[in-house]
Amino acid sequence: MIKTTATATAYRQTGEESLAASLLESIFPERQLSRVLLVTPPDADVSIFNPDYARRGTYSNFPPYGLGLIANVFEDNGVKSEILNLNHLVLKDCQEGKISNASDFEKSWQGYLTARIDDFSPDLIGVTCMFTMTHDSLKAVCSFAAKSGIPLAIGGVHLTSDIERVLDEIPEASIAVLNEGEIATEDLIKAIRGGIEAGEMGQIVLNVGDRRLSLTADRRPDVSIIDAIPPYHKFEVSNLSRYGVVGSYQAFLPPDTRVATCLSNRGCRGRCTFCSVPSFNGKGVRHRSIEAILDEMELLRNDYGIRHIMWLDDDLFKDHKRAVQLFNGMVKRNLGMTWDASNGVLAVSCTDEVISAAAASGCIGIAIGIESGNDQILRSSRKPATVEINLWAAEVLNKYESIYSSAFIILGFPLETMSMIHDTVKACETMNLDWYRIKLLQPLPNTPVYEEMLDEGQTLDGEDLKGVRYMTGAYGKAHEIDTGEARKAESIEDVFSRLAPDHKPKAEEFDDIWFLMNYKLNYARVAREDRPVKLEKQNKFLRFLCDSTAPNNALAFYTKCIVEKKHTGHIDPATYKRFFSLLDGSLYWQDKFNTLGLSKDDLNA
Repeated sequence: MIKTTATATAYRQTGEESLAASLLESIFPERQLSRVLLVTPPDADVSIFNPDYARRGTYSNFPPYGLGLIANVFEDNGVKSEILNLNHLVLKDCQEGKISNASDFEKSWQGYLTARIDDFSPDLIGVTCMFTMTHDSLKAVCSFAAKSGIPLAIGGVHLTSDIERVLDEIPEASIAVLNEGEIATEDLIKAIRGGIEAGEMGQIVLNVGDRRLSLTADRRPDVSIIDAIPPYHKFEVSNLSRYGVVGSYQAFLPPDTRVATCLSNRGCRGRCTFCSVPSFNGKGVRHRSIEAILDEMELLRNDYGIRHIMWLDDDLFKDHKRAVQLFNGMVKRNLGMTWDASNGVLAVSCTDEVISAAAASGCIGIAIGIESGNDQILRSSRKPATVEINLWAAEVLNKYESIYSSAFIILGFPLETMSMIHDTVKACETMNLDWYRIKLLQPLPNTPVYEEMLDEGQTLDGEDLKGVRYMTGAYGKAHEIDTGEARKAESIEDVFSRLAPDHKPKAEEFDDIWFLMNYKLNYARVAREDRPVKLEKQNKFLRFLCDSTAPNNALAFYTKCIVEKKHTGHIDPATYKRFFSLLDGSLYWQDKFNTLGLSKDDLNA
């Protein structure tokens, strides 16, 4: 196997130009490329997909935004493109009663893929993958698509972060497009057609048999390219939020609100050790023009009935003046749309001016990446914030009660001790934001923290770090703990009082730490809420949690009863009955309530 990670200049110096031409010739012997089928695989493979969750609309169903931008490139170069969003189609089939088991799940996406290949007869099939949790699904889709004999290309964040392992496990993929792929894709089209030499391509890996060649010249698009608008007519953008969740704030939207995504800029100023954004997007932030963004939002509203936007940005407020201009532009155009920043913003950018403009333009939810309440952890993870900055941002956000403010917390940093976790709990209680999204550290490949843990021989939950695929959201372990699916036979202990301050938690202790921290920062704190506007919002959020996300979580129903009584003066009998049923029928929840000192009698007080 021949591999090189050299730049294009070094590549040419090694005399391997003929190898690139040979590999491309073997993939496209007729130099033909007139139709391409672009595919989004199901977010999860059959082993972890739960049809019941899908029927409740719990799973994410994001628009294939990036794939749409790549479709533009093919169309601009005379290549007819179609987008097949398999994630959306399996979620839709679940809610329409067509999927009830693993066999149905496989037949569903395989049937759609087969039909589209037969009908469209593409010259190339392209498959994307953003999250590591989608890896096994990506493998399954690629293996199945390869049976057609049509050349296969893959791309996306997951591939870019873990190139060698992904290609080792998916040998059917003869082409890999790395990082942001607009220019790299145009290079590929030109090289196939003979417009440029194969060796002139960048951000491309050719993978044929035992031969693999990386052409790594930088091809990230500049600001002249990123103003493009995805071809929304190529996928069902109007119906995505009908069959799944787009963002984290759907609880606050009127029923049947159509939700889509939009991108204001690319990249992030931060260099956090746990984040893959810098390695994928490069250094710094590139802004789209405000007019192009507003035009896109207007198109979504007028042509597709979209009334809510989730920003895909990793650093939405990077330029304070520009952010205010964007939000003021939304008001000036009278878009009448709401929006959220589910991906998170940097705390340092939450100025009064920015948040005031955000609220006026329809913002209903903002998440900030706090990660830790300990300055040593923040410094070691290169987080562009301090505890003081996070507290200041919370003060600003708490002035705007119409915005549901949440924060991301990460447990399990390499240096983290129990005293540092105590610091995080204390800081979060002081901040008093609306909800804390707590997760265990996910050391993603090609990030500094991953390399650090790998060098030190550390593992994740007792597994070899190299073999771990990271689950998030409704597929994650935290979700299992919260809902009681990851049940323990023994009682949980109050690890916050038992473990010494200098103790570095072991993998097996994090289930209890996560559960108790989630209780302290979310359920217990929300139960103490008295502000009328916040009670109304928490009542909506808990209703969504109980109905869709965690219908078997007795703690969620318990807190819902308390908040509901404060907000409306009474408890819905159905909510009360469901809580009693969950608690009485589960030793797991009885144990948890005993440990937390909670009782059914609390609701009658």
